[in-house]
Amino acid sequence: MRRYHLRVLLQKKEIPVQSRDKISGLIKKSVEYAFANYPQITDYTREHAQEMDENVMRQHIELYVNNYSLDLGEAREAIEMLEKLHGPKSLA
Repeated sequence: MRRYHLRVLLQKKEIPVQSRDKISGLIKKSVEYAFANYPQITDYTREHAQEMDENVMRQHIELYVNNYSLDLGEAREAIEMLEKLHGPKSLA
């Protein structure tokens, strides 16, 4: 199963570094809250979910909210290599 890092999906280099850092910090707090309160599904999530079955909601959460959401670890090196090989636009 392919997993994505939320902060990679949201950050663009055109956004000033200070704003990116603030956004990243807010996402980190949100992910930490999700981890601390899992498996609870918030009203916000229920309201915006395309699928109403809670098991499917949890599968989507697990796909996108994972340890990589807090720290890319070794994946950061792979992303930097892709950027060097293909340029930053290749990751957009």
